[in-house]
Amino acid sequence: MRELTLSATDEQIPALVDDAAWRSVSQSTRFVFLDGASGSGKSTVKNALLRDPAFRFSYARRYTTRATRPDDAQNDDYIFVSMDRFLAFEAAGDLIERRHFLFGMSYGVSKSMLATTAKASPNVLSLMNLGNVREVKSALPHAICILIDAPLEAIELRIRRRGFNSDEQIAERLESARTVKFRRHEYDFVLVNEDSQFDAAYASLKSYLRQKKLGA
Repeated sequence: MRELTLSATDEQIPALVDDAAWRSVSQSTRFVFLDGASGSGKSTVKNALLRDPAFRFSYARRYTTRATRPDDAQNDDYIFVSMDRFLAFEAAGDLIERRHFLFGMSYGVSKSMLATTAKASPNVLSLMNLGNVREVKSALPHAICILIDAPLEAIELRIRRRGFNSDEQIAERLESARTVKFRRHEYDFVLVNEDSQFDAAYASLKSYLRQKKLGA
């Protein structure tokens, strides 16, 4: 598979935010995090929220060390960095949550990226690593954490259709998807993304966010 040249430049990486600035941002910004297993439909929900005129979300990308894929040129979900750089962010305390997968891929949500994104809008949307709701709530107690769930059979089928993951990686992701189902109660809202029922599920999410004063 041909890898794309999408590695982060220094201009894409914000300066580390200091404690005082982070406290100010965390108190003045409404943060919404989407969680869910690979194949659950996080990107579909994210794109729907960003397009919805009822909301004014800015999107905070995550750092990742994974290899780029052909479809990465069409989306803006990640900033691709080396493992050394990722570990430097981790050591500096810049990641409010992160995950290191068994097969060498790491993902993390950055304080500095969240703070920079908040300059564009008081409502910030981001993805998070599966099951790290406690870490997010520890850093941002008032954040809204939404779990995107789906039947395991549908999740496996969606992952296999993509064709990017080995059988071992798929097994790891499915095990994570099983585990998070036992922690649904820790989230503020659970959207069940079943095939052919997305519109109704999204309408329920939209209603919930309006109740939280996030939409017109």
